[in-house]
Amino acid sequence: MQFTAADQSIDWFSGAVIYRIVEGQLKFLVQRWESTVPRYRSQKPQIKFPGGKSRNHPEDVDFLGTLRRELEEELRLKLKDGKYPVIYDWITGSHRKVFYLVPYESLERKMRTDIPHPDTRSRLSPPFLLLAVNAEHVVYGAHKEVARNAILYLSHKK
Repeated sequence: MQFTAADQSIDWFSGAVIYRIVEGQLKFLVQRWESTVPRYRSQKPQIKFPGGKSRNHPEDVDFLGTLRRELEEELRLKLKDGKYPVIYDWITGSHRKVFYLVPYESLERKMRTDIPHPDTRSRLSPPFLLLAVNAEHVVYGAHKEVARNAILYLSHKK
């Protein structure tokens, strides 16, 4: 979906369930996130799928543009051109959350293995693979439904 400069009131989050089959088992690429904001330090670290918001990024003209930028920032990976199925699309007020299903083979470059300098609000672990069957029990909040949707989609694709 494309937005124009007139759509300034629209804010969105674009995320990806990046999947890979390893030794016959479906795995998802995730990261451990923790807040660096003093008032949220009591929050437990969370396991999340990669992604982020369009807010403060005028160069993000659509959901995939935001996802491409976030994958490069968080993982140092480049998403190849292509069509990726949307497996989660949720709207509340003027905010929208969209998750794509991305095969690991659709990414280029070497993945980040260090802990990057934290931005002003959070710290991310190096990305790691998590067994898909464990994902909905381990990932944060709304990402649980995203994990279920990804497993369902991939099981029907066979």
